[in-house]
This record gives sequence, structure tokens and C-alpha cells, in this order.
Amino acid sequence: MGEAIQVSPTLEPTVAGESPFSDGVGVVVFSILLATALFVLIGLEGVTVQWDGRLLSTAARSHDFRPG
Repeated sequence: MGEAIQVSPTLEPTVAGESPFSDGVGVVVFSILLATALFVLIGLEGVTVQWDGRLLSTAARSHDFRPG
């Protein structure tokens, strides 16, 4: 791999905090894209998107759900 280098103590937490920030941005972008795709497929009436802390779940309120 690469060679280890010494960095200043103030830079270390900044670099270490970048990865969780990137992961969080990825989750938010994915959630927005998923909600948009469901809106296009089902329409505004039939989509409820919920975040329950573990997974993104959707529920269609339409009695006859058939994506077209």
C-alpha cells in the first residue's frame, strides 16, 4: 500500500470524520432517488416513504397496485 506519514493533530479528526459524512450523504441521496422513482412509478397518491431507523419501507395506499 502507501507509505505512512505524520499529520498534525488538528487534521487527523477532519480526515477521520470525512468517511461517515460521505456515507450519510450517500444514504440521503439514495433515499431521495428512491422516493422520486416511486413517485414516478406509482404517483403521489399511492406512496408513503418512511424511515424506521433500519430500512426504507414503502406502502402503497392504492387498493389495486400494478406498476405500469
